[in-house]
Amino acid sequence: MAFLGDGYLEFGDASDFCGSILDDPNNRAGNFSLVALATKRPSGAWAVSLRSRDGLAGRVISLLKDGRSVRGGGHDNAAALYFPANYSEKSIRESILSAVAAKTESSSGMGVTLGDLLKIT
Repeated sequence: MAFLGDGYLEFGDASDFCGSILDDPNNRAGNFSLVALATKRPSGAWAVSLRSRDGLAGRVISLLKDGRSVRGGGHDNAAALYFPANYSEKSIRESILSAVAAKTESSSGMGVTLGDLLKIT
C-alpha cells in the first residue's frame, strides 16, 4: 500500500495522483495494489481516499466502516473512509494495513487441507 498523509494533496486531487501511481508503466513507485490519501478536514475529522485496480479499495471499506464512528462508501476501485478527529494519521494507516492484510490472507489458498491428507487413492 502507498499511503500519503495530510498536507501533501487536497482530497479532490486523489484520482489523478493515485492513478499515476497505480498505472505507472515503469513501476518506479513500486508494486502497489492500493493507494490511500489521508486529509484532515477543517472539523478535525479525516477523509481518506482509496484507489485500486483490483477491487481492493471497496473490500477495505467494507471491512473498516462500522456505521458509527468510521463511515465509508464508494465502489470497488474508488472509495473513501471518514474517521473521527480522535484518530491519528498513524492509527488510520495501521487500520488500513490491517484490513489489506486480512483481505489478502482470506483470499489466499489454504494449501493442503485435511481432506487432501485423507484422500484414498
